[in-house]
Amino acid sequence: AIEAAWLALGLLLVCLLVFEEPAGGLASTPALLFAPLPFLFWASVRFGPAGVSSCLLVLALLSVWGAIHGRGPFDERSIADNVYSLQLFLIINFIPLLTLTAVVRERAAAVEDARRTAQQLQIALTAARMGTWEWDLVKGSGTLSREASDVIGVDRVATYQHFIDELVHPDDRSAVEAAVLCALEEDLPYEAEFRVTHGDQVKWLHNKGVVLRNPDGLAVRMIGVSTDVTARKFAEAALLRETTLRESESRFRSLADAMPQIVYTARPDGQVDYFNRRWYEFTD
Repeated sequence: AIEAAWLALGLLLVCLLVFEEPAGGLASTPALLFAPLPFLFWASVRFGPAGVSSCLLVLALLSVWGAIHGRGPFDERSIADNVYSLQLFLIINFIPLLTLTAVVRERAAAVEDARRTAQQLQIALTAARMGTWEWDLVKGSGTLSREASDVIGVDRVATYQHFIDELVHPDDRSAVEAAVLCALEEDLPYEAEFRVTHGDQVKWLHNKGVVLRNPDGLAVRMIGVSTDVTARKFAEAALLRETTLRESESRFRSLADAMPQIVYTARPDGQVDYFNRRWYEFTD
């Protein structure tokens, strides 16, 4: 509100100086016609269509009033010439300023949409335990997003070789290097699942990426995402152990039921929790 008040006051004073002076005075100096422009640009950038339209209305009213009452720069020739000059002056001011306002508003809307999209993407990446990364294949350096740093557990990765030698688990290095080489040489999407080590901590990552090439076909960048799949890997390992245990128990029961001897198992407190089929046949 304070900024709008200063803008309105400044524009009003300048318009009075330009359009209310007697003909042949300060207002007759051609350069003074440009004096309102800074305030009009100010309104266009800061206050949008409503602000610049209000300022242009003030400019139009004061310039027309001055021309009618024989004041300002539009009262030095015939009436027809003065009206024609006034029309050109208003048109030349109105069209570029309204166009500028529309462009500024469109840019502001695009920036806001980009900010909102980036915020939504960040929330999605954080919720999915994912992060973005980029390799500059020309310089050999890599950059990580904040989410990728949290996923991998390091702030930055200096080079590709540093990533392979220092972070990737020794048992998975050959698979990662093979996946990267395949993406670079055969122009295929990069995908690899491997472990990274940081101190005593071990995490499972699932990487996906694409290679970007210049017009000559030379690979210049690789971009992609890293997903923390440690929880899934642990769940798969637990399920595998449970499945193996059940299969082992099933084989044990089948073997026990096939034996002619009586077989049973008991808990540490002495309670029997299993008899084979021979026991039930013997006690039937």
